[in-house]
Amino acid sequence: MQNNIMITGSTGFVGRYILKELLVKGTNDNIVLLVRNDKKKGIPASSRVDKMLRSLLSGDRYEKALKQIRVVEGDIINKDFGLQKTIYKELCESIHVIYHCAATIRFDLTVEKTKEINVNSTYNILEFSKECQAAGCFKRLNHISTAYVSGIKSKKTDNFQKEFINSYESSKDEAEKLVIEYSKKILPVTIYRPSIISGNSKTGEITTTNILYLFLFKLSRELMNEFPCNPDTSLNIIPIDFFLNLMFKIGERPDTIGNIYNITSKTNVKIKELICFICSELNVKIPNFIPISDEPGFKDRFIPELSLFLPYLEESHNFDLTETQNLFPGQDMDYSRFQPGFKNIIRYCLDKNIIREKIMQPVL
Repeated sequence: MQNNIMITGSTGFVGRYILKELLVKGTNDNIVLLVRNDKKKGIPASSRVDKMLRSLLSGDRYEKALKQIRVVEGDIINKDFGLQKTIYKELCESIHVIYHCAATIRFDLTVEKTKEINVNSTYNILEFSKECQAAGCFKRLNHISTAYVSGIKSKKTDNFQKEFINSYESSKDEAEKLVIEYSKKILPVTIYRPSIISGNSKTGEITTTNILYLFLFKLSRELMNEFPCNPDTSLNIIPIDFFLNLMFKIGERPDTIGNIYNITSKTNVKIKELICFICSELNVKIPNFIPISDEPGFKDRFIPELSLFLPYLEESHNFDLTETQNLFPGQDMDYSRFQPGFKNIIRYCLDKNIIREKIMQPVL
């Protein structure tokens, strides 16, 4: 059966690769992309999508995608997405499946601004899903959350109480609670909680907006003489293809409706090991590793766009994979053997000239 699928946040990192995966699968599903225009640059939504598609697909696949995709220009943080009533109603009566990826992942926004984007957008997509369900055609809302809604244990009390590192985490937690509330009202929802997502482990494909790309870029130019991390700190990293593979498998099963699934690696990657590997591949100097606890003023002299990430370099986060592993008992969910995937990511970035390798000068 042909489905009408809506994706929010399709121009973001996760959303664009969900779109690409749906397109290359070869199905004849119709895909609706809810995309806002770029008011600052005066770029309409259709142009934004076309530019993205040309970066993802080529030749016949690109031409076929144009026939499958419908771009709806709207803003998900507005009531009814800011659409005309006739268009909104028509969408409500036709959409079968939604992938809700739209969110800001910036850590430096105020709590109010982050909530406006992440929570309001989720509320609006839930209301829209409810209308779709009332029309009798709706199958599932796939909500992309984050494993970091787990928060950290408060140091202010002996009782377990969540604390969040930044406004992003707290807003995603609030948005997820909304989704759970609607799910209890018999709305068919599945929640996916990825950890830190890297590029494609096979093709190396990654976008320049990915947080791990920013570290690759700075390291490739030897712009970090010091790197902050405590001795045993580790990161839970998964490649985008690992996430998509599990997410689609989970989303195909009727028994996963109403449930929450962590999609994370079974084992973390030691930060020092990862940085040393990247530097070795790029032929650049390995930075001096500085324990954050020993340098309270380090944030002031660290690279501004990366300093907001410091809390994740200070303390390791581990996640419970029980629910996901119960679905796929034979599935390898350990991505601590990161070297082959990151080698491909580095090669992709070098081939695209978005990072550079230091050429070692011969000794005369």
